[in-house]
Amino acid sequence: MGVIHKLDSEIIKRIAAGEVIERPSSIVKETLENAIDAGAARITLELSNGGLTLIKITDSGIGIAAEDVPLLMERHVTSKIIGMDDLENVGTLGFRGEALYSIASVSQFTLRTRSRGEDVGTELKFIDGERGIRPIAHPVGTSIEAKSIFHSTPARRKFLKSSSAEYARCAEVVTRYALAYPHIAFELIHDGRLNLQTTGGGVQDVLLAVFGKDEARHFVTVTFRDQTVGIRGQISDIELTRSTRKDQTFTINGRVIFDIALNLALERAYAHRIQPGKKPLCILDISIDPTSVDVNVHPHKREVRLAAPRAVYDGIQRSCSMALKREIGDITAPDEQAHMGRSEPIDIPAAGTPGVTVGDELGETTQFISFKPKTKYPGTLEEILDDISDKKDVKHDSQQQLQIDDPFEDIAADKPARDISTIVPPIVREGEIIQYLNTYIIFNNGGSIYVADQHNLHETILYRSMKNSGRDGAVSQKLLFPITVEFTPEISALIAEKHNFLKSLGYDFEEFGGGTFIIRALPGFISFDDTKRHLLELFDEIGDLKGDEFEERFMIGSSCRAAVKAGTRLSTEELHGLTSHLTGKRGFNCPHGRPAVIVLDEEWFSRSFKRPIR
Repeated sequence: MGVIHKLDSEIIKRIAAGEVIERPSSIVKETLENAIDAGAARITLELSNGGLTLIKITDSGIGIAAEDVPLLMERHVTSKIIGMDDLENVGTLGFRGEALYSIASVSQFTLRTRSRGEDVGTELKFIDGERGIRPIAHPVGTSIEAKSIFHSTPARRKFLKSSSAEYARCAEVVTRYALAYPHIAFELIHDGRLNLQTTGGGVQDVLLAVFGKDEARHFVTVTFRDQTVGIRGQISDIELTRSTRKDQTFTINGRVIFDIALNLALERAYAHRIQPGKKPLCILDISIDPTSVDVNVHPHKREVRLAAPRAVYDGIQRSCSMALKREIGDITAPDEQAHMGRSEPIDIPAAGTPGVTVGDELGETTQFISFKPKTKYPGTLEEILDDISDKKDVKHDSQQQLQIDDPFEDIAADKPARDISTIVPPIVREGEIIQYLNTYIIFNNGGSIYVADQHNLHETILYRSMKNSGRDGAVSQKLLFPITVEFTPEISALIAEKHNFLKSLGYDFEEFGGGTFIIRALPGFISFDDTKRHLLELFDEIGDLKGDEFEERFMIGSSCRAAVKAGTRLSTEELHGLTSHLTGKRGFNCPHGRPAVIVLDEEWFSRSFKRPIR
């Protein structure tokens, strides 16, 4: 008997739906695109339980004619493609004719609509394969409800994340389209609360609604046009950056797409202008001939294929470079000025290449986050020598050239004078603490010599304090002047969900409405120079994580950002405060796994010099 057979129609339906609908945010994306294609001036999205219980989208578009409604539950039906030529010249956001059919296959589906020119609307219900259609009163436009997502496919539902994580994905989709279409008024309501509202009044209005007034003023307008490509939109100035690429939005002919080469072209324009590891923000729309872009290469329409990608990448880099130059003046490095006006080649990494993913590792990004040092390291040789504990044993001549005994002096006679940073400080006396290179702490307790990295050690101390705060009770420091912070809708939902955990650490958040929070207290053992930036970057990096993993990464990230940085000069009291935690014989590592303390005891010296241990 043969083993090949034709699949059952119900199985085919489920497979087709799974190709389009992965999670609630997939439904949000498909329905938003249909509403935009319908010419809606206002779009309202209502969600319950992160979209798992209810997704309802209402638009003011042209609606659907009553005679077309019965066709909506058939596969491969669309109003946007008629012939083969239309596939080469797609000018809409949705075009495959699978969206509504797939949504109805994984939910309890209701559609209500009325087209212009009709006096009566139409309602379509599709629940568990049963379809019902009836006339109703309805304004011009369309309303779609999807309830109990994946109720018929529990295997798929169990792979979804928490309601706050799913809501964050939905909110990200809405936010991107609100930024890409500033002339459309968007409303996002979650569990009865209005979390995002734009007026449709233009770019500045939507920037204010999404980023708040403090960040909205840090955007620069970009306009560019040549024979191949047009680019317009907004990019952040050099003062506003993120640690991830989540706030970089690109559209091609109005379609939100993801292409790492576009990200790299944008970031190339910021070379020499922002700190390494930091990412700019952008909302850029790329206009090209529809026949030169293939939009049918990804099942979720997130990627496209370009006929002339180099022209697009070059246009982004040149236009953004010139926009920054106009805004902040020519601050490029000398070797960059010669290349201004032409782009450097962009290496497009393969999928999964380390260092290019949206969610950068904490240990790679936080090292660039700097806080204001208390004092600068003394600059002259005399000041440096004053800072070395046993200065009397070091000689210097009138030209301030360091003199040391060098057994290879004849060999190295033609080499320049050795830099002060290469000189090992004298062995510290018992009970003495010195700071070396403003980064390392050397402490002699009489029996062993401890060598600590000040950042890693302080990070470990803060991390352990956070771990113990949940058990022993958090100590909060009330802020004399509370901090007002505006967060995006997805981060606002995350803070609401993690409220008890944050409170256990000593944070005091009070929601003010519209994504605005008042921070009245911080953990007593942590001090941040820029609380908003710290929290925003941290929530961006770990917002998709669940339960214990989120809490662990939050504590690690918080302690890393709050710890004293390498290169910071510490006072005697601060040195004693850090070394008071150096207990036990062995060293230990920081939460990222890097060494925090190395112990040089008699055993270490004997082993290093191949001597028997006494």
